[in-house]
Amino acid sequence: MKYITTSAEMQAIDRTSIEEIGIPGMVLMEKAALKMYDIIVERFDRSKKICIVAGIGNNGGDGLALGRMLLEDGYDVTIQIEGNTLRASDQFMDQMNILFSLGYMVVQEADYEEYDILIDGIFGVGLSREVGGHYAEVIQAMNQSDAYKIAIDAPSGICCTTGSVLGTALKCDMTVTFGLMKRGLLLYPGNDYAGEIIVADIGFPHAVVKRLCPTAYTYDMEDLALLPKRKNDSHKGTYGKVLIIAGTTNMAGACYFSAKAAYLCGSGLVEILTTEENRTILQSLIPEAVMTTYRSGNEALRLVREHRKACKTVVIGPGMGQNDITRTLLEDMLKQYEGSLIIDADACNVLSEFQEMLPDAKADIVITPHMKEASRILGISIAQINEDPFACICSYAKENHLTFVLKNARTLISSGERLTFINSSGNNGMSTGGSGDVLTGMIAGLCSGGLDITEAARLGVYCHGLAGDLARKEKGTYSLLASDLLNNISGVFTQNIPDH
Repeated sequence: MKYITTSAEMQAIDRTSIEEIGIPGMVLMEKAALKMYDIIVERFDRSKKICIVAGIGNNGGDGLALGRMLLEDGYDVTIQIEGNTLRASDQFMDQMNILFSLGYMVVQEADYEEYDILIDGIFGVGLSREVGGHYAEVIQAMNQSDAYKIAIDAPSGICCTTGSVLGTALKCDMTVTFGLMKRGLLLYPGNDYAGEIIVADIGFPHAVVKRLCPTAYTYDMEDLALLPKRKNDSHKGTYGKVLIIAGTTNMAGACYFSAKAAYLCGSGLVEILTTEENRTILQSLIPEAVMTTYRSGNEALRLVREHRKACKTVVIGPGMGQNDITRTLLEDMLKQYEGSLIIDADACNVLSEFQEMLPDAKADIVITPHMKEASRILGISIAQINEDPFACICSYAKENHLTFVLKNARTLISSGERLTFINSSGNNGMSTGGSGDVLTGMIAGLCSGGLDITEAARLGVYCHGLAGDLARKEKGTYSLLASDLLNNISGVFTQNIPDH
């Protein structure tokens, strides 16, 4: 697990480390500059002309320290200062004085077309106002250069809490951010402006981070250790049964993707409940699944009540359509089912009609809407959700006693607690039909195999993205299909994981 900070949270960690723990700010600044120096020396030789554009705050101070280190090592470096140094931070002036004592000069203007590398030290993570005036002109001029662009801590102009562009922002090839990942570098459009992101440890004490506890986190490969362990002395019943209530006429694919993914994620047995028209094609596509079909709404309701009794986990919604059968089955599941219930797709689309039932539902519920479905559920526009998606889903999850998986370019997950999960895996090739059905099945399979429903959602989303990243290596992003996700799930589970 890796914490993700807002701008304010990162500033609090920095301030506490300095003022309460007693780590001198100049020590942290020197370590930040040294981390950047090491990266640049590793990647670029001394033939490259470098321009460091430094603001007058501590971010600019990092830039001055970096410039001094590179100059001392023989690099061709120009340091440009942007801003009135009469208003500069104390640490910036300390670094400026060190430069002058060593005989190095700074400039106020530079022609960015003359350089191979531009290093951005204008604004740091604390930027909260729109960039305008001369600063905007400088950033725009830097953007027009063909030079390789590196940001110190964050691209100037990006809000490190929301990822939004504050008027204008520098489009970077690389960002070296210090201590912890920032929300605005992971969320979009900030992530697009950051380029490659390197999180560099500069010595913020773990005790400080733990005490201040940022409100968001993500997973990395080490968290695959959370996957349910397989037992030698086991049978299919050991790993639970999943019921997939999905599909309508001409929508057999949703059933297939969810059912196959549930099997691939560890479920012992998967049963599909769908319309009779889907029987033949599904029996051909996934013979491992138990097939139960209905011809009418009354028959569907009878079968759901009969077959869910043996199922630890139930999925409802993929490919069902927004019809009376979907409404009837969802209402009955909310009233009666006592296991783990995953509400997806068309069941999300009609969920707003049954909102009042959610707090008293007997099941442990996960909902998995994309943004448009979430808009219907929350009763607000997509634009309003984007203003603060963290607050939206946390509030709804807490009020309705469920886990909210908001599917987006960066999927967010909240169960109403203080911490929100931000997914860091995946790519834009996964924006294709059937991808969400695969995710739903993966969550169901992990839950059936032994994880609680909230952990299954978090790990399912992360592994879903990893499967997409593996698929991208084979197919690229233009040609990636949902079936490619299925084909790469097993590859996710064999990465750095001991044989269970």
